[in-house]
Amino acid sequence: DAILEGKSTFLVELEECSIMLKHATKKSLCILDELGRGTSTYDGTAIAHSVLEQFANTIGCRCLFATHYHLLVDEFAHHSDIIAPYHMSAKICEETKDVTFLYKFTKGSCPKSHGMHVARLAGLETSVVDLSTEKAKEMELDSQKFSDRVLFRRILAAQQKGDETLLKKLFLSFKQKP
Repeated sequence: DAILEGKSTFLVELEECSIMLKHATKKSLCILDELGRGTSTYDGTAIAHSVLEQFANTIGCRCLFATHYHLLVDEFAHHSDIIAPYHMSAKICEETKDVTFLYKFTKGSCPKSHGMHVARLAGLETSVVDLSTEKAKEMELDSQKFSDRVLFRRILAAQQKGDETLLKKLFLSFKQKP
């Protein structure tokens, strides 16, 4: 951040992102970590989505784009020829709920969040973690419904445009949903 200049971490991050978007070329490597944090989930997701879209489809540069927005990962799942999801692996012992971070860069999106395991590691009370787990399940269900509506709208738009290639990709991503 630049507190003495009256700039929040979020503002500084977006200023830096703006510079990247203005100066990046196809030969650039852009690295963004958790773009969009520091504002509401929806604003952050929308900003991260638009920036990733710009890097992938307009600029066409290589980009390492770390995000915690699962909606964003779902949204770009059909860009398999342009965007490849990876995650840092972890091993979870279901009996003890212990988490071991493997520090291994693995192809594919992260199968599930490890936030509750980390909350346990940090010493949060079991009742707080249990309540958080239930709330997360509710939010995940709402998020999945939203993601399904977005995918359906994209399928309709591709159909109206007559974009057979995109339609096939979208249908494949729809069929692969759990």
